[in-house]
Amino acid sequence: MDGVDDGSACWYFAYGSNMSPKQMESVMPYQGREAAVLKGWRVIFCHADLLEDDNEEEKEVWAADPDNTGVCSVVHDDSSTVHGVLYRVNLETLHREMDEHEGSTYDRVLLNIKRESTGEIVSAWVYVGHLSRLEEHRKPTQRYMDLVLGGDDLLPLPCVNWLRGVETWM
Repeated sequence: MDGVDDGSACWYFAYGSNMSPKQMESVMPYQGREAAVLKGWRVIFCHADLLEDDNEEEKEVWAADPDNTGVCSVVHDDSSTVHGVLYRVNLETLHREMDEHEGSTYDRVLLNIKRESTGEIVSAWVYVGHLSRLEEHRKPTQRYMDLVLGGDDLLPLPCVNWLRGVETWM
């Protein structure tokens, strides 16, 4: 694994499409994938810019109603918990590859994440949507939700059921 074990390893917490190992592998290499929890935050579907995506069908949906198409982000909410996937990655690769993948729509912040396997609290990088873009109640595309649900193997059943119930385009 290119650079992951050279002393520059870090944690990355995914709560959206990057929970899918297939999606994550297309963005960057990782070593280790496990269930994790972010307390005091909740998942929302917020505004999605027309992303650099080769999927023409999805671009057409976004173009048809760009103000209502959404992707995952997280917002502070003391009464909530976000279940997601914790990856062990190379810090330099994360900054280079994931920053490019997420674009200017997200900020990379360091937050405390609980590893479900051990209960240990670790500092992990999390991508949080810009506050100006965090308008809730946007519908994701079905393709996007399929990516999100590609990581459901590490999520508790109530979380998976909630994600399956999200109304989508197409």
